Amino acid sequence: MRLIGKLDSPEETRLFAEYLLSKKISSSVDQDDQGWHIWIIDEDQIDVARAELEAFKQDPKAEKFREGAIQGRKWHKEALKEERKQAARQVDVRRQWEPAHISKCPVTLFLIGLSILVGLLSSNFGIDVGAKRDTGPVPQMLFLNVDAYNLNPPDTIEGAVLHSASIHQYWRYITPIFIHFGILHILFNMMWMKDLGPTIESKIGSFQFLLMVLIIGLVSNLAQFVIDFYISHGVNPFFGGMSGVIFGLFGFIWLRGKLDPASGFFMPPRLLAFLVIFQVLCFLGILGNIANWAHLFGFISGAAIGGAPAFLRKAWRS
Repeated sequence: MRLIGKLDSPEETRLFAEYLLSKKISSSVDQDDQGWHIWIIDEDQIDVARAELEAFKQDPKAEKFREGAIQGRKWHKEALKEERKQAARQVDVRRQWEPAHISKCPVTLFLIGLSILVGLLSSNFGIDVGAKRDTGPVPQMLFLNVDAYNLNPPDTIEGAVLHSASIHQYWRYITPIFIHFGILHILFNMMWMKDLGPTIESKIGSFQFLLMVLIIGLVSNLAQFVIDFYISHGVNPFFGGMSGVIFGLFGFIWLRGKLDPASGFFMPPRLLAFLVIFQVLCFLGILGNIANWAHLFGFISGAAIGGAPAFLRKAWRS
């Protein structure tokens, strides 16, 4: 920044500074006892600005300076408006994983609390979570009522899928998400729910969050049951866990943040890479018997929910 000269009145100084803006020359002004000093920000524009100042001193009321000042004010207003738009679109990545306190997220608390309660009631000593498969809450929360199903098993996959509905036990399409098998299983899922749940619930509201969890849970449970049926050529209702929903929440955050950065959602690339690697290891069987299809379709359904607003807006505009 360099001083190019001074003017005697604030009116002329403001007029000249606005005129310079029409030439895309940014300036700074300060005052002392000798007058108003004009500084030019960009060193490459010093000579042009100094020549304009000399011309202005010769005839400050010239039409070109008046018209230029008007254009400079318009350009300045447009620049400020664009800066505000840019600021609105900026996302502070550091704050994306700083959710609201879990005490303000009732749905998240409910999901964690019910999962822990089911885990305790399905264990013998509070550690072997899910060990009680014939007594306690597990038989009432499996995808199928095993006893009723075995009395008259359907001949088709459609009959197997609709069996719980046929005996009016509709909750079974959702409740497997609350069943866990092993202490690490429930700890892993609840740790992620504690982080992801408030992150989403605090932004979209408790009702929408609950609805999203129900949709993801339904899709992931159906996918696991149906695909497993075709692979193993038989029904296997003994699956469960919140991980399908957890992957759905990851999918929601990923695509919502990607398509709408101003939404406040963002997934670090390293975390997305971790999820991909983790799921590949699961499909390879390295990490044991895991409900892989629930993970995959949970992620897909969550991403679909996250991307729906952007896709609908695009379709509406077209």
